[in-house]
Amino acid sequence: MFLGKKVHALILAGGEGKRLGSEIPKQFLKLKDRTILEWAIMPFEKSENVDEIVVVVNKRFLDFAKELLGIKKYRKLKSITCGGKTRQESSKLGLDTISEEDGIVLIHDAVRPFVFKEDIENLLSALRVFKAVTLSTPVKETVALVSERESFVVEDIPPRERLFTINTPQGFYISLIKEAHRRAVDDGFFDAPDDCSLILKYFKEEKVHLIPGTPINVKITYPIDLKIAEVLLSEKAFGGTKA
Repeated sequence: MFLGKKVHALILAGGEGKRLGSEIPKQFLKLKDRTILEWAIMPFEKSENVDEIVVVVNKRFLDFAKELLGIKKYRKLKSITCGGKTRQESSKLGLDTISEEDGIVLIHDAVRPFVFKEDIENLLSALRVFKAVTLSTPVKETVALVSERESFVVEDIPPRERLFTINTPQGFYISLIKEAHRRAVDDGFFDAPDDCSLILKYFKEEKVHLIPGTPINVKITYPIDLKIAEVLLSEKAFGGTKA
């Protein structure tokens, strides 16, 4: 509970992981003694403020996920449900399993295994003021905006000071993010890159607030990311274990 509201964690694990080139989705690959998905669930399971966890998976791996997570007997795991064709659809289907409107939801990518207790606490603290928040990190490299008309032709180079990468978890008042998804369905819009973009699209009066995250909150996408994650989980990086 937080601010007298029930807190739900929605873990999106519906991706197929094609860019990693593995036979199974990357969220089911092992990092040390646990799958990436299990590392992603753990901070929410341990958080004193999180009440329930919902995991969304590709329907082809529903039975596999139920067997995997059932063995560990996560106390807060409410349900494991099937996702859709896009991240946005999977997020909505996960939200549909949450019946209440007066609560808080933290939406997280299952392929980000390095979220900490402090990240969750900082997100919830910001929800005292804002209805939509997200972890983020400043962009370190110079970023080019390319032309829509000519491939690989630089059109602009925005100032780095105004550029941030958007990470997860992202936190919302449930009523707000559910309504944003409903409006997107009514519009026939199904390909938002994340949930915050739906707030910006349908609730321009609401401010999406950035919460400073850590550079190690990496999203595992390519084989090199898996190697980096293994190093981060080493004894030197985490003092033995992240658990």
